[in-house]
Amino acid sequence: MTTAAAPATFTNPLLPSGADPWTIYHDGYYYYTHTTGGNLTLWKTKSLAELKTAEKKVVWTPPATGPNSREIWAPELHYLQGKWYIYYSADAGTNQTHRVWVLENSSPNPL
Repeated sequence: MTTAAAPATFTNPLLPSGADPWTIYHDGYYYYTHTTGGNLTLWKTKSLAELKTAEKKVVWTPPATGPNSREIWAPELHYLQGKWYIYYSADAGTNQTHRVWVLENSSPNPL
């Protein structure tokens, strides 16, 4: 019997990288985000299959210093009572101070 070797790696067909992915569908669009390591970025697309070419925008850049300036992880985008909210984790450079933070946007478009 012959067995084929399993591939050593997997390549995501939607995006080449993106830890902690999050997607929400609202008014005909998918809004996607993931941990980028340095900011909060949103993608907007009619089809998740087209995520590589989707409109993309950095919606928040952390301050140079402060309690939410480092280790920005796991963003989540939510639409609640007519407003957009992005929840994310961050700290000041030490994991002991890691907290959940929130941004609010009253615009109909989260980008």
